[in-house]
Amino acid sequence: MKLVAACLLLLATSAGAATWVVDATGGGQFTSIQAAIDAAAPGDVLLVKSGTYAAFTLGKDLTILGPALGAPPNVVGESQLLMDNAEVAALKFSTLEVLDASGVVLLDDIEVTGNHSGIPACDGMRIERCAQVHIGRSLIHGKDGDFFCESMGLVVVDSTVTLTGCTVVGETGWRVGFIGYHSREGLDLNGD
Repeated sequence: MKLVAACLLLLATSAGAATWVVDATGGGQFTSIQAAIDAAAPGDVLLVKSGTYAAFTLGKDLTILGPALGAPPNVVGESQLLMDNAEVAALKFSTLEVLDASGVVLLDDIEVTGNHSGIPACDGMRIERCAQVHIGRSLIHGKDGDFFCESMGLVVVDSTVTLTGCTVVGETGWRVGFIGYHSREGLDLNGD
């Protein structure tokens, strides 16, 4: 089932890239994804074990892979991908933004729950000004609503995005009878 993730790992390791293990319980070189990103060189591979992790900002070209079997790593908070090229597979995000990627971004078998509170997190996933983002076999869900806002599943602005085998769902409203938040779209397209 994680064939794409395994292929990505094979390609990255054959090119001489370093592989780092991230394990929240302390069984790897790092206990946080952000610390591993900060230490890794472009082209390296991060293998993330199951567990709960803080949100991260990826500002360099890396491959980040969850486990082939078992529960995906749960990344809590608002994560951002701000690099040119990246591969991310088998992770679960509260919210995710992919911004200004001039190369190819591959996202496979990810889940975006939209589970994040506060005004900054009013989209489940947002992709802006990206040349090529390919999302496969993924579930993208908007926030079901809270005191701050409701949320669309996926917002695409001035980007080229391919979805294959994905489910995209907007939020389903906040509290029965509350007229402020009815529900939102799964997919919202803006610009080019």
